[in-house]
Formats: sequence, structure tokens, C-alpha cells
Amino acid sequence: MRLLAVTLLTVVAAFVALSFAPPDRTGASNPPAAAIPILDCTDVDGNGTVTVGDIGKVAGKFGTAVGNATYHPLYDVGMPVGAVTAGDLGAAVLDFGDACPAVDTQIAQAALWVIDEHPGLLTLNESLLNSLGYVNSSLDVPGQGVHYVNAANVDGVFDPTAPEGLVYIDGAAGSPLAAHLYIVQGDIVGWGTWPTPDGKAPPDQVNIDAFCVPVPGETACSWAGDEDGWHWHRDLCTIHIGTPRASNTFTSSAEQCEALNAGDGGWNWNHQVGWMGHLWTHYANPNGRFADCFPDGFWNWKAFNCPQ
Repeated sequence: MRLLAVTLLTVVAAFVALSFAPPDRTGASNPPAAAIPILDCTDVDGNGTVTVGDIGKVAGKFGTAVGNATYHPLYDVGMPVGAVTAGDLGAAVLDFGDACPAVDTQIAQAALWVIDEHPGLLTLNESLLNSLGYVNSSLDVPGQGVHYVNAANVDGVFDPTAPEGLVYIDGAAGSPLAAHLYIVQGDIVGWGTWPTPDGKAPPDQVNIDAFCVPVPGETACSWAGDEDGWHWHRDLCTIHIGTPRASNTFTSSAEQCEALNAGDGGWNWNHQVGWMGHLWTHYANPNGRFADCFPDGFWNWKAFNCPQ
């Protein structure tokens, strides 16, 4: 009887899922009026294939919604996003047996690095962040939040489970983790090979696979596939690192950056920062999972002028 009930539930869920359109990831510059799932394929355990285990993990989150402590968008795999419903169960059932695109597996592994290994990072905890090497390195950036950066991870190696930065909504104690920040160190992997003869920076959301040279021994310097978007910075000055006054600006020299810091916390200046990219691992973003910023008005994100 129990087996029959489970079978009926999955069949019903599958039919429900058919009523939901798949997410459209082609319009990051013209986002839809709803968030987009962070996964296209329901590989929520990050092993590359959708199995009964993945369906069970989605089922385990059934009934959770944005605002609940137990909700996470990793398990919100169908449209609309905002709650784990029968539609999400159905989407998982429809994916059963599929080998997922590598990028979905990478994203799931990135999310699980926090969910399973460091769940205390899901809300801002200064002492925990510092113990793991992440220190306050920015103000509340419009549409991006406050960035905590781990300098040891800025090593030229692209690893979804070792983000160079963690992004929190407003920097207040207990504020939610929204995204991971990844940095491809330019002086190691070929910063400056972008074809801009006028010397101007490329636009945001650039796929760097065609001209980014991975660190020797590594197989890639970017996400699998061509959806990801990166942006670059040059002459970036970060001052008051590790203090509540941490902020970023641009200076033409290290000396100018140090003078702005004036001995208040740490400072860093980099002429060739290289490529930076966000992954909205923990807040489903209507601009897309690799978008540069999070738009105003979603999931209680304050109105703060997302520039995209």
C-alpha cells in the first residue's frame, strides 16, 4: 500500500510539473517578473545524475518557502520559484535518470559546500567567517550586498567549492547569504587578453572560456558551458579591510590606496584584478544565476538601485 501511494504521488507530481514552463535563461539583461531556479537539471546532490536520492531531497523540503529557515532555492527546481511544491517534485521526477549538464553539478556542489559543510555561513556570522578566512571587504554595494573575501582563495584556481568571496544582503549580523563571488586572478591566467584595442573594459556578463588560460594542472578557469558571465576591474583599491568601514574605490597607484586607508585596517591595491563573477547560489535571481547584481524588490531585497 505504501509503495502504491508513493507511486501515485510521483505520477501526480509529474503531471503537475507539466503545467510549469521551463526557466528562460536567455534574457538576463531583460529579466522576467519572477526568479529563476538556480538549477536547470535536478542534480541537487551534485553527483551528475538525477536519482531517487535527488527526488527524496526535494521531497524533504516540500512545503518550505522563502522566509522559512529550512527553505533553500537549491531544492526549488520548478517554476514558479518561492516555495517547494508538488510542481518541484514533478520536475525532479521528470528529470529522473538524466545526466545533468556539468554546470548544474558545479552549482549544486557550490551550494552544498555551505549547506552541508558550513551551514553557519547561511547567515552572517562575523566570527565564523573570520575563522574560515573571510573578512569584510566592501560596503553594501548596490544590488550586490556586502562582500567577505578570503585572500587565500585568490590563487588563480577556479573551484566552485572554494569561493573567493561570500555576499550577504546588507552586512548586518544575521543577514542572509545571497551569493558566492569568484575571482580569476588576472596575472596568473591571462588577464589582458580580452580583445579591446582601445583599452576599455569589456561589458559585464562576458564568457571568458575562449581566452582565459587555466592554471597549469587545472582543466578550466570558468564554469562549464557558455552561460556564465564575468566582469573585470583594474586599479581596484580596497581599504579598511576587516573593519565595518571596509570599502572599494579606484586609484592610479598603490601609494594613493594606502594613503586612503590611513592605517585603519588592511588595504589592497591591484592593477590587474582579473575577472570577477557572482553565482546567486542562495538567492534565486530573476536576472539569472550568474547575473552581476540582484534587482530591487525580490525576496525583500531593499530598493538600492541594481545597476543592471
